[in-house]
Amino acid sequence: MLKNIFKHTGGLAFTLLVVGLAVAGCDGLEPANKVAAVNVSQMKFKSLDGTTDFKLGRHNQKPIILNVWATWCAPCVKELPSLLALHRQGEYALVAVSIDGDASVVKNFLKQHKLDELPVVWDRGGKAIKETIGLKGIPTTYIINTKQEIVGTEQGERVWNHPDMIAKIEKYLETN
Repeated sequence: MLKNIFKHTGGLAFTLLVVGLAVAGCDGLEPANKVAAVNVSQMKFKSLDGTTDFKLGRHNQKPIILNVWATWCAPCVKELPSLLALHRQGEYALVAVSIDGDASVVKNFLKQHKLDELPVVWDRGGKAIKETIGLKGIPTTYIINTKQEIVGTEQGERVWNHPDMIAKIEKYLETN
């Protein structure tokens, strides 16, 4: 069938179909996959020293940017400075969750890259994230409103402090 379409229209119809499908999904503002039984406020992670439990629910005054990353993930590492810049702006509570196997590796990495100020917690292998809300790959960032609901998900590297990205975050928060 595709051969016939391509043959009779010189590929124009096929090209328009492909372009139309691509444009339809370009804004990336798909609703987050909400899991009804999940209360993200109860999600727990460990501090980098491995001793203190960190509950996500302690951040209930501001929307949360929950970024899942690892030191061995190049796109994750590339977006960390923009996450730190967004954190410094103070509009959102940032929680960067490292899924590395060893917290000492994360601590050394943060020190070496002068990212000590980044609020990082630890989830060995992404266990808590996978069990609670799922994880398809990294970097993945969840936008969470003040009701502790995931209202947006961004997969892949982003420039988080860019005005267009901040506008996108705000759009997630307004539509849900």
